[in-house]
Amino acid sequence: MLKVSPILRTDQYDGKTTATLDFAGAALVGVVTSDDVTLNTNGVTGAFADANVGMGKAVHVNGLTISGADAGNYTLTEPIVTAADITAAATSTLLMSSENPSATGSNVTFTATVSSGAGNPGGEVVFLVSGLPFSTNALVAGVAATSTDALPLGTNTVTAQYAAQVNYLGSTGTVQQVVRSAVVYSQTNAIASLVNNGDGTFTLSFVGTPQAEYYVVTSTDLETVMSGWEVLPNSTNTAPAPSGVWSVTVTNDALQRFYRSAAVNPGP
Repeated sequence: MLKVSPILRTDQYDGKTTATLDFAGAALVGVVTSDDVTLNTNGVTGAFADANVGMGKAVHVNGLTISGADAGNYTLTEPIVTAADITAAATSTLLMSSENPSATGSNVTFTATVSSGAGNPGGEVVFLVSGLPFSTNALVAGVAATSTDALPLGTNTVTAQYAAQVNYLGSTGTVQQVVRSAVVYSQTNAIASLVNNGDGTFTLSFVGTPQAEYYVVTSTDLETVMSGWEVLPNSTNTAPAPSGVWSVTVTNDALQRFYRSAAVNPGP
């Protein structure tokens, strides 16, 4: 009776019980030295009892044969490999937002798609903003989604974390969600000061409604109707909180020139 020495093999989870066999180091055990007996491995198959990840799993081998002048003197016992492994499959997580940039208070939906070359991963996705979790959602056909209207002003790092499951490795997706101020109407618009810098330039300071946007218009004739005043290039500013004070430096190239601030969104 002949036996084949154990064959060690590691497979990655693919949802199937088929085992990949490697006979590079296989040898017949029990052959008399002078006998002509050869191990044939063409068409051999191997199968795990189940497809799940595990260490030291048994693989049942089928299809081994022997040939040679003395093969008829032997009976081959096919091996059961007892030290084969199935490792977890890799995943990737793609995170998308429903609108980016978004306005403060907007309800933004984040959708995480977890994929793998070995089917649709199951389990849960944890959503985080700046490292702090705000929602945990189950995957359905590889997709999980959540919404929030509590994102702070500025750029937020939103992350979807898929933790390692039984048959799948974990992965992470990230999106930089930009949150901008919603339209702020100007309720305040006044000149605070004018400073002569002594070099032909003047610094104009205005007081506006915090977070409202303003720009500067200019004219050499104070009697000109407002619609006739020229817009000063590159003068648009957002009045900062909490003071609402904003400034622009101008060059006065006329004998007399007048300046005013205008609101991008005047109060209704």
